[in-house]
Amino acid sequence: MSIYRVPRGPVPCSRWMLSLLLAATTVPTTLWGQAAVSCPAYSPAGPNVALNPDFETVGPCGTSTYWQLGNGNCGVNSAAANWTIHSSNSGTLVATYQVQTTLPIGGLTKMLRIIARGNESGVYQSLPAGMTAVMVSAWVKVKTGHVVLQANGGTTGPNAWNAKTNEWEELRICTNGLVPVDTIVIYNEDPAGGDFQIDRVEARAIN
Repeated sequence: MSIYRVPRGPVPCSRWMLSLLLAATTVPTTLWGQAAVSCPAYSPAGPNVALNPDFETVGPCGTSTYWQLGNGNCGVNSAAANWTIHSSNSGTLVATYQVQTTLPIGGLTKMLRIIARGNESGVYQSLPAGMTAVMVSAWVKVKTGHVVLQANGGTTGPNAWNAKTNEWEELRICTNGLVPVDTIVIYNEDPAGGDFQIDRVEARAIN
């Protein structure tokens, strides 16, 4: 299933539920999946191709947006420019807020807060065409829910899950060119919903 068919999720619910079951038995922050490689010790030297990676630029409808069952105050636009809302297959509420950041490491002045009432709910952004081996990272602070970071909108990994709550942690994944690299996905995957914050996203080619 394509991620571009909003509001449905990028992959079937059954696969995500399987991922949740697997993740529930594993505690590391990063779960190395398909086409995963050890990430460089530092960010690759190339440019960060993520747009609005620190959420400094407000979206077209202001600092707060919501979407539920096809209705909302800004379509599928989030409160941050270049980031698109995604909801569960049942169209549960997703609300986004551009707020003052609390990230103590390297952030600028803003971050994005997301409140989701279901799974497959959060934000995504398309990556430039033609990317293969990449490093994607994001800082997240999860109050409730189970948050995943992925570099494609399909059924292949690798992916990283939060291992902490109520404190900032970096989710980081790297690919080796054997799976599609097309989308930065940052979603809650807890069916009960989630409340989390995002800042300082990076997407860089690995040479």
